[in-house]
Amino acid sequence: RDRSPSRGLGDVYKRQVGDSLYALGDYSKAIQFYEKADDANERIARAYDAIGNNAKALQFYEKSLSNEDSGLLTKYNYGKLLIKAGSYQKADSLFSLLTQENKRNPEFYYQLGLAKEKLNDSTAFICHTQALRWDENHQNALYKLAKYRAEKRNFNGAMEYVERGLKADSNSTRFLNLKAIVAFVNKNYHSAAKTYETLLKLDQSNVQLHENLAESYTKTNRFEEAIEQYTILINEYDDKNPSWHFSIAKNFEALRYLD
Repeated sequence: RDRSPSRGLGDVYKRQVGDSLYALGDYSKAIQFYEKADDANERIARAYDAIGNNAKALQFYEKSLSNEDSGLLTKYNYGKLLIKAGSYQKADSLFSLLTQENKRNPEFYYQLGLAKEKLNDSTAFICHTQALRWDENHQNALYKLAKYRAEKRNFNGAMEYVERGLKADSNSTRFLNLKAIVAFVNKNYHSAAKTYETLLKLDQSNVQLHENLAESYTKTNRFEEAIEQYTILINEYDDKNPSWHFSIAKNFEALRYLD
């Protein structure tokens, strides 16, 4: 293979053009330039990842990793893609190795936790705890631990993590949603309604939100507001749901709108 300086400069130019196209989101054209250059396997992998071609992205990451000089960033990106592509066992093995070699890297523990979670490995929460140990501001690990404690019905513990998450971002919809669910499950309907109302102001809308808010309104004698929520559920989600029709009727009855 020609290793002349002119060829080397050509490779640099092709990679630079590819980088510019990649930065602008023109990933397929970037790949065309990368493919003409040496030592661009990782760049090609990232571009294929960006357009959603997981198989090709994995293929080129593996080519890049066959080079002994491949760095941590390449391994990290490859591991994340393994999780996205559903190769959880491979991701588990890779991130297990990375955490052994980099014992204070919180993100490696977090990604290992994600892989273990997908494998139904109960030690996932230990990995997320380690991530939070090395970075107390790691919001993703914080949320995972809050959700884990809520699922185990350790609501006080869950709320400690939720409040930490909301202190960092008071409009975090995932922490607000978890806060609302915890309040609802504990039959603290006033608190649940207040938090669900905040989520509505943040343009959140889903069946569980409207259903739980409607019931919270009913339980706190806010019948007209409950009717509004059941109307949304019936009109926007399922007009044949018998439970919603029954519940809206009960709220009309409470208001003495008997007809």
